[in-house]
Amino acid sequence: MRLRKRHLPFIALLAVVAAVFPAVAGASASITAVDSGFYEHFWEANGLVPAEVGITPSSTVSFAYPSGVNYHYPVFESGPAAPACTGLPHTIGEAGPGWSGSCTFTTAGTYEFWCGVHGAAMKAFVYVNASGSLPPLASADSASAVSQSEATLNGTINPKGQPTSYYFNYGTSSSYGEQTSTLSAGEDSVGHAESALVSGLVPGTLYHFRIVASYAAGASTVFGADHTFTTASPPGAPTASTGEASAVSETGATLGGTVNPHGQATTYFFKYGTSDSYGHTTSVQSAGEGAIGRVVFAPLSGLAPGTVYHFEIVAHNSFGDAPGLDREFTTASPPEPSPSPSPSPPSGSTETPTSPSTTVTPAPIASVPVALSSGVSPIVIGGSPLVGGASTAIKVAGAQHGPAVHGSLDISAAGAGGHLEVDLLAGSALLARKHVKQVRIGRFIRASLAAGRVPFVVSLNAQAKRALHRRHRLPVVVQVTLTPLHGAPIGTTRSVTLRG
Repeated sequence: MRLRKRHLPFIALLAVVAAVFPAVAGASASITAVDSGFYEHFWEANGLVPAEVGITPSSTVSFAYPSGVNYHYPVFESGPAAPACTGLPHTIGEAGPGWSGSCTFTTAGTYEFWCGVHGAAMKAFVYVNASGSLPPLASADSASAVSQSEATLNGTINPKGQPTSYYFNYGTSSSYGEQTSTLSAGEDSVGHAESALVSGLVPGTLYHFRIVASYAAGASTVFGADHTFTTASPPGAPTASTGEASAVSETGATLGGTVNPHGQATTYFFKYGTSDSYGHTTSVQSAGEGAIGRVVFAPLSGLAPGTVYHFEIVAHNSFGDAPGLDREFTTASPPEPSPSPSPSPPSGSTETPTSPSTTVTPAPIASVPVALSSGVSPIVIGGSPLVGGASTAIKVAGAQHGPAVHGSLDISAAGAGGHLEVDLLAGSALLARKHVKQVRIGRFIRASLAAGRVPFVVSLNAQAKRALHRRHRLPVVVQVTLTPLHGAPIGTTRSVTLRG
């Protein structure tokens, strides 16, 4: 129950009395309902608020409400057995000032009672045990100094003025099964820390524990709440996970991964190359000897532009090697020269110049708006949100001559810094391939885009060139994917027919 500051002198007086008489114990006890005069009510027993009394079995506790303006009477809410009471229960009209009654408790245990009018806001306790004393307080704290096979169990005991001993239960479940030796907690009325070292534990295992206080010459006990801890795992082989490549340029990239040394001094390196046979490795670096995963990196240089690379992380310690999974990245293609402008018509000609490329309204593919900084609207390319701050379009002619596709894309200032990838796809039947519906036959990559018009030229690979030469006509799909600095990749496609 919370009391106002103006009640503090009264409570201080009760505390002094409580220090001299820490418990009402023995054959009988008395509990009084009190009105503080400040619209606060409580049960009091010899200075203890809320009231706590300790009695031996078959003893009697008397209850009284000698004065005041409210109605009070006890209602027992919990206990091992109903006490035998006289003068109870009462109705509100009968339980006013001047009421008294008594209850006899024959069964040992803890009894909690409330005021029948004010409920749980006005509660108190009767403890029935062999010594007729108040039980100590016992609470478990977290375990410390946990290793593979040992731990220190911690808890707090307040003996409440009577000789009290304690021990810890522990085990791999809340049924425990193990117990530390019994030690003395003294007989003062102050809470103080207690601990016990346990050993012979199983590594990497969850354990439960609780503190147990024993009093009344061992006849009664109080159990603290259940707590858990996990012993450390033993050292072992490392684990490694290949991450992503970042900072990819025409000739460089940074490889990433995660290594867990599992408690042993561990090193790592990356394999890389243009196939999953790799052929190159980075220098060996230390990953430490901790027991948690840590992120590691390795920079690469001297790579070929516009090339697919494979890479894999490998960790090593005295228990063995731990390879990660194979991953890929593609270096950026070098900038292509801008397409030559169309020739002007002869002087005096009435012909309208034909642009080498026409604007084609695209059909958007599964795309969503990119998250941009505040106040920036997305570029819309054929109705498909990409990145930037104005509306524009991909420009690519629907019919072109020769073994390459020419086109361009306008990028606004807000879209600068993104990553562009243009892939040419063709049906496998046109290339005499089996089991694959579409085959990539050309790729253009440009990293760190600048604002303005970005031209692109995507050449066919050797197989597609042969197909174009043989068939004189090759339908392809131009797949454009733009990855902004912030947000998910967005794409669109065009259909183009190449003529040989």
